[in-house]
Amino acid sequence: MNKKKTIAIKDPRLRKIRDSLREVISQAVYKEMSKLFESMKKEDRGTADGYERYWELNSKKSELRLNLKKSTIRCPACNFGSDRDVRYNLYDNAWYCVDCFKDYEFLYYVTMARKERGYYIGLDYDEEFARSFTEDDANIEYEIQRIKNAFEKIDVTSVRDKIELLHARTRREVINDIINAFFIARIAEDEKGFGEISHLLAPFFKKLRETGLYDEYQKNITLVSIEVSGKDFGLLNE
Repeated sequence: MNKKKTIAIKDPRLRKIRDSLREVISQAVYKEMSKLFESMKKEDRGTADGYERYWELNSKKSELRLNLKKSTIRCPACNFGSDRDVRYNLYDNAWYCVDCFKDYEFLYYVTMARKERGYYIGLDYDEEFARSFTEDDANIEYEIQRIKNAFEKIDVTSVRDKIELLHARTRREVINDIINAFFIARIAEDEKGFGEISHLLAPFFKKLRETGLYDEYQKNITLVSIEVSGKDFGLLNE
């Protein structure tokens, strides 16, 4: 475990052992919960004794579920199988897989940037919970401002010119420009249709293939869902 309270195992053999243990423990817990549920169904809650036993069994089942949530076995957000490293969230007193942890962090910054621009944020949005996934509270306002600036300044069509400067820029910078423009456009798709954005970016994808950058680009973004952190989008500090 490192200073960020992240449990990460690099050795393939140890990962396999860990994953197997997780699966065994997980299945044992679910099996016990299932048994408790079946016992609950048999109790007659119309009687005082049956009612008391029903809630005793329910309490045991709830305790098992809570303990599973607080363990390193299952991520409370995505309920991952058994093969991911985990990181501790003090606010929720639970271990989240590192992928969800990064997504919560990045989406917090994006949500705050949208809020600053006047976008409606649902009343059910738990800002304090979301903020608990940030790396460093001291940098929060700075990061929000960076994303606000990205909203205002990045023009999707301007990426065309940036691509032409490949010889003068690093591979990573060019890829980040494309990712930034594409992602910023997607989260503002209430202003511009996703189809239009895809059409604008088509020539850039072609250029990436011609310059051999497309495979590297694919490693850094998934067009269907967010599967990388805000840092990989180039919007947050390294």
